[in-house]
Amino acid sequence: MLQFLKTFLSRSSSPQFGSTVELWFEHIRPQKKAHEVIAQVRRDLLPRWQHKPLNGITRRDVIEAIDCARRRGPSCARHCLSYATRFFTWAEQRGLIDRNPCAGIKPSILIGPEPKGDRVLSLDELAAIWKATSSLDNHDRIVRLLILTGQRRCEIGGLEWSEINLAAKQIELPAKRCKNGRPHIVPLTDLAISLLPERREGHRHLFGKKPRQPFSGWSQTKRRLNQRLGADFAPWTLHDLRRSFVTHLNELGIAEPHIVEAIVNHVSGVKGGVAGIYNRAAYLPERRKALEAWSGVISSLRQPVTTSDCRVIFQKQPMVDGQNFSVDDRILSNLRHPRTRDRITHNDVAARPHR
Repeated sequence: MLQFLKTFLSRSSSPQFGSTVELWFEHIRPQKKAHEVIAQVRRDLLPRWQHKPLNGITRRDVIEAIDCARRRGPSCARHCLSYATRFFTWAEQRGLIDRNPCAGIKPSILIGPEPKGDRVLSLDELAAIWKATSSLDNHDRIVRLLILTGQRRCEIGGLEWSEINLAAKQIELPAKRCKNGRPHIVPLTDLAISLLPERREGHRHLFGKKPRQPFSGWSQTKRRLNQRLGADFAPWTLHDLRRSFVTHLNELGIAEPHIVEAIVNHVSGVKGGVAGIYNRAAYLPERRKALEAWSGVISSLRQPVTTSDCRVIFQKQPMVDGQNFSVDDRILSNLRHPRTRDRITHNDVAARPHR
């Protein structure tokens, strides 16, 4: 590639954006989330500047591109500026431009302050989202899997068939696909497996429209989902599903905090360290039991239910003869019936050994 770049530069003292950005695509392709970067640059920047000399792209051009991307939301605008900055920084380091046109542009002033992510969706809100994703197109399946597993949007949206182990009922993510660079196993419940699409010949990814590309079009599909939810539904993001997953599993007492962290591929506190970093199967049985319990809660959401309704069901049970005990499934199923939810007491919680 270096030799090609030298030849390319020798032929043109002012290379065009279109041909140069293709070289940059090859440079970043091995990096995480490269497909998302490339897709947005092709959408927001390439049509504008394809035949424009690099040194002819001004700060004003960049701002106009950001303003256009902002029509799809402030997040799109921030990504547009971030990716443009990365490209022009690379071009400047290569000596392709005299000055980075993105230098000095502050997203907080141009786009606005980035909202703090602290939204936790209630169980009723999760039930509404579950109902609104009943058409089970690719985006609907992804959203439901995010609710059930608590994983990151890019991890589920970019799933490849080579990462699905149906025999073991689990997702096996390699290190390069995880934000923290650690391989990760996600146990799959029967409900989660039922959401996997049929395999299409020649398609590497579960949800991408094109054979070799993961899911794309997040903004449009999320907008359509919001329309189905209605104007009264408070603003939310797909990442809020991950935060809500962690919050509810902890509040309901479904699993200890370090088990919840293991499910979402976090390692911290006393359970961190070298063992936590390199053992991707750590606490796998406990993770699987917790996800089964959470899947039961989600299955019960055909009727509105609140956190307080559920909390008593997941009261931590004492150990008996050295065995951990869990809640009888019939109690969880009672959540589907409002009249019986009001009658749930501690005596109703029947303990039995985990199988």
